[in-house]
Amino acid sequence: MTSGGIAIRLVPAGELSCSDLHAKIDEIDATGYRGLRAGPRDPRDRRLFEYESAVANRYYSSCASAGNNRASATEILRGGFKPRATSN
Repeated sequence: MTSGGIAIRLVPAGELSCSDLHAKIDEIDATGYRGLRAGPRDPRDRRLFEYESAVANRYYSSCASAGNNRASATEILRGGFKPRATSN
């Protein structure tokens, strides 16, 4: 459960199919528990953050690199990681 009271079932990432991983990422992202931060705002959300990282890593290594729609590891955690603007 997030510090905001939203329950997320933490199914081991290795047991999830690519579509399940994608759905779990969306479910976690929809809670807004991180806001736009790279990590959790509240220390009570550390476990969820670690789980989200495991799911995202599994998705990227098993699914995204095989041609699914999210192209990079940072895009998978799209609610918190935004590319930094570069200057020429």
